[in-house]
Amino acid sequence: VGFGDVYKRQTLSVPIEMALGVMLIAAAPGGVTSNVLTKFANGDVALSISLTAVMSLLSIVTVPFIVINSVNLFDITYVEREITMVAISLKMFFVVTVPVIIGMIIRHFTGDLVIKNLKFIQRFSIALFLLVFAAIYIEEWDKIVSFLTRAGLIALILNLTMMVIGFYVAKFFASGVPQQRAISLECGLQNGTLAVFVATQLFDNIIYMVPTAAYALVMMATSVIFVFILRKNNFKILKGIANLGYRPTFNQKKILLEVHLFNFSGNLYNKHLSVEFTKFIRKEKKFKKVDQLKKQIQSDLKVAKKS
Repeated sequence: VGFGDVYKRQTLSVPIEMALGVMLIAAAPGGVTSNVLTKFANGDVALSISLTAVMSLLSIVTVPFIVINSVNLFDITYVEREITMVAISLKMFFVVTVPVIIGMIIRHFTGDLVIKNLKFIQRFSIALFLLVFAAIYIEEWDKIVSFLTRAGLIALILNLTMMVIGFYVAKFFASGVPQQRAISLECGLQNGTLAVFVATQLFDNIIYMVPTAAYALVMMATSVIFVFILRKNNFKILKGIANLGYRPTFNQKKILLEVHLFNFSGNLYNKHLSVEFTKFIRKEKKFKKVDQLKKQIQSDLKVAKKS
């Protein structure tokens, strides 16, 4: 990404301040937006969230390293504030890592509550995302035009390059289509808030933040189009009931995922399947007799079909 941005700066005659701003957004990890849009695209949401969490944790080292080396690469000698990699990393730790750890702790202690209300949480997060997205466009329209005029082209090139690379690299290395979609969106959607935070810690001039703002606008437009194309050519979604566990009634030692699809008949061998849990019914239980298990399964099926 770094060499690509240097090349684009030379080719597009981008001011050096703008080039460093592009490096800021290029170095940033994916954000929560990628998780929401992965849900829209019927991608692997669990993979998307995992990638966001892991890359956010790594970013406290990678982002300062890339940005400080970019300052040296572009021979910028007029940084307004004295900076060190350790100082930025510590600040990013409290901005990025601490919230992730808090979220993991909350998820650990409220696991059943989250699972039971998963559908509501997903719908609420999507509605909130759309509301904020619309409010920003309405409130900041004049600034949006300015940002796009100044850095729209270079932001578009970076965004499309990362999404295309992510899509086709994942095609060869990912396990299925949902994972491919998740990785592509994760590559194309950056954490603009984090990039702005780092910029404010280094510079007083707003020009360094222009590419970040332009990229945020461009990535929303391209990702929505990308999701629309994916949904138009979407794979079939089947409803069913699943059990992920050890089958205690049969003394199973290894964890196993079993799925029963409703109203389906066909051959699924050698097919890529993705299973998404939408509602928690009950915990695993060891039955004394197989007949008791069968009776419970029939009861579970009735509950699942009503959901």
